[in-house]
Amino acid sequence: MNYSDMVEINQSFPTWVVILVFALVVLEITLKAMALWRAAQNQSKGWFAVFIIFNTAGILPLIYLLASKNPNKQ
Repeated sequence: MNYSDMVEINQSFPTWVVILVFALVVLEITLKAMALWRAAQNQSKGWFAVFIIFNTAGILPLIYLLASKNPNKQ
């Protein structure tokens, strides 16, 4: 595969797809960081390990964040 083939492949994606993928990646990283932080604050070693090992496109961290209490707001 030469450079012109890569450029041709790159131009086949619409701009909105690239923006959507970038936004989803940022959302995934943000949710994972927040879930890891909360799991550490709650001393949930099992959940922390799950978040580190598995990539679930933000679904599992979102569920954990919605289901767990914030330790700072008691």
